[in-house]
Amino acid sequence: MKRLILYSLSSILGVCLGVLFHCSFMLVEADGCLMLPTIEPGQNVIVCLLDKNIEEGDLVAYKTPYYTLDGEGNIVFRRVTRVQQEKFLLTCDAQMTEEQSIELSKDELLGKAVLLGIYRR
Repeated sequence: MKRLILYSLSSILGVCLGVLFHCSFMLVEADGCLMLPTIEPGQNVIVCLLDKNIEEGDLVAYKTPYYTLDGEGNIVFRRVTRVQQEKFLLTCDAQMTEEQSIELSKDELLGKAVLLGIYRR
């Protein structure tokens, strides 16, 4: 009987840990060249969804609003350049124009981006 209870508890714990791990990360393929040379087009990036401790210099991901003309609500990567209370100023690494800076609240960010060295061409 003890073995049955132990097996049941360990299987429940395993399922819970698997769901938690699966729901806390997201693998995204980067589009565009605005984050060159840090993130190249086609590079896979892991986004830590539960990590909301964001500081200046971190790479973050957010979903573009539905009304953008150039995409379909894609996930975009930017670098945090300034933090003020719950607002973040995000810019591109390529620094093509100043218009590419955007200010978002903490709720609008998906999470921190972690780079992988895996490319798909």
